[in-house]
Amino acid sequence: MTTQPRIPLDDLTSDALDALYDERDDARLKAVNLERDLRTERWYAEDRKRGLRLQRQRAETAEARVRELEAQLARANAALRHMLAQHHKCGIDRITELEAQVARLTPEATP
Repeated sequence: MTTQPRIPLDDLTSDALDALYDERDDARLKAVNLERDLRTERWYAEDRKRGLRLQRQRAETAEARVRELEAQLARANAALRHMLAQHHKCGIDRITELEAQVARLTPEATP
């Protein structure tokens, strides 16, 4: 907008006065549009914040679930190792027992 020298109101023609009113109305319309645009941008910003907050909550929930599953897996592995160790020990004990039975049943070699 170019700056024009001020004209005393008494000297304004009807056309000049209409032009000033039009300029004022245009400025008001621009202000209304800018306010609307600002509200819209704020709404979008708040919506993005809500979306990010939800994503963060989902990520935290997923991470907690992963930690829970890892703990369950560690417990299951420990139980399996214990069970395998028990079976291994039982198997060795049974082999030892069978070897003893075989030794009792086998006649000793006479020299």
